[in-house]
Amino acid sequence: MKGVTFLLEFIRFLIIFMLGFILLGELEQVLYQAAGIQMLGSLWWMPGLANVLLMLIVYHNRLQFSGWFKSPVNRKLSKRTTLILLYIALLLLILPFFI
Repeated sequence: MKGVTFLLEFIRFLIIFMLGFILLGELEQVLYQAAGIQMLGSLWWMPGLANVLLMLIVYHNRLQFSGWFKSPVNRKLSKRTTLILLYIALLLLILPFFI
């Protein structure tokens, strides 16, 4: 039974991750186009990596506790780790405006 709940939680994680990644990507495209920024060449990975970091923060700190798979080892990211990842993600989102 634990294997089934783990599989369901993994599928849930993938769906949430893909939907979040798509929604954040579309929002960023609109903002970058409004600012006249072309995401060509070597800049494309910056918002992508920022989205991955943001989705991991949201999942680890909120969404993992509302799923099917309950584990005693599930815990939130530390406040320091959350802030570091959040600052890195924001830097990666803002950097294309200055390059």
